[in-house]
Amino acid sequence: MDGNARPDLDGAAEPDLSLTPFCNTIAVARLSGFPDAAVEFDVAYIDGARMEVQLSRQRYERLGPRVVRYIDLGRCEGFEADLYLSEDDLVDRYGTLFARVQIEQIAGVAKRE
Repeated sequence: MDGNARPDLDGAAEPDLSLTPFCNTIAVARLSGFPDAAVEFDVAYIDGARMEVQLSRQRYERLGPRVVRYIDLGRCEGFEADLYLSEDDLVDRYGTLFARVQIEQIAGVAKRE
């Protein structure tokens, strides 16, 4: 951070930015090709609202071909959400917090041909 090492983040496998489910897509890729897989690892959790970063533990469990359960074991211990994936393994829906929309669904935007 600011050009300095953060030893408190040692072991973080990847970032997790609180303001977007895109980082969960990176984690879901670890389950690719394994129908009953589960993975657990540390991340550098970035709280976008507070602009704070800390080490946190997460678990991802595949529940079906297009559904993965996220379980927070660290900073927000006890929080769980089911992630629903698109055909290209992007997070389409993250529990009740996020939903991917198509450009045609955004009010006032004309559909491009």
